[in-house]
Amino acid sequence: TVRANAKFRAYGSLIRAVVTGDSPTMKGSLVAVDVSDQDENGAFIDWAPGQFHMHGGIITVTIDPATQLLGKRADATAVWTHGAGALSHTLDTAFVLKTPDNVPSYRVYEESGGISQTPLLWQSGPRPPMSSTEENKIISVDGQDLFVETDCKANGDCSSGDGMEAHLMVYNNSVCTSPTNPWLDTATGRCRNGVETPVPEVLANFEARLTELELLPAQIADHEAQVVGQIEDLDERVEALENAP
Repeated sequence: TVRANAKFRAYGSLIRAVVTGDSPTMKGSLVAVDVSDQDENGAFIDWAPGQFHMHGGIITVTIDPATQLLGKRADATAVWTHGAGALSHTLDTAFVLKTPDNVPSYRVYEESGGISQTPLLWQSGPRPPMSSTEENKIISVDGQDLFVETDCKANGDCSSGDGMEAHLMVYNNSVCTSPTNPWLDTATGRCRNGVETPVPEVLANFEARLTELELLPAQIADHEAQVVGQIEDLDERVEALENAP
């Protein structure tokens, strides 16, 4: 825990938060790093919030699958930054979150004015980070997490497993609001697996057909003029025949 009036710096270090199988139950959250703007007595110190700096190290959060989490907030968090001005800064820091699928896993949790400067490029692969399925596993802050998915197709389908393109994904829950898929595909500009819908064949030539319809009144007027001209020509020929000797 890094409280107000404190600055914690770690370089090339390892921070671990672990719940083993020896603990059948755990109440509340498992947090590896807690950064706040409160002192040890719970008083808010806005002018000197806590700061956490880590570079070149590893932060791991591990919960044994046999452990049952209880309480209002039963989750796992690597870095929790809360309170006005509280800062977490973890450039070049690796993260590992090994938790059961039913446990919300926050790599970065930010609230109440906390500031997170924790960008992370995860390993590349055919699935989201730390996930064994197509569904998302990691919860983070928009713009902080990236990974390269290696089995995408040009239309944005990255779930079939037979794509040959690599697409860079950015965590963006504000745009991609699905809790199981909060990744924005920078190659397509759509949310991950947001496949482009082909234009139906009946609409494929819509512009050309619309142009034809727009020209139709002029074509009708021209046709009418031609018919009127032919009728006048016939009238003249009939009149000439009637006046012939």
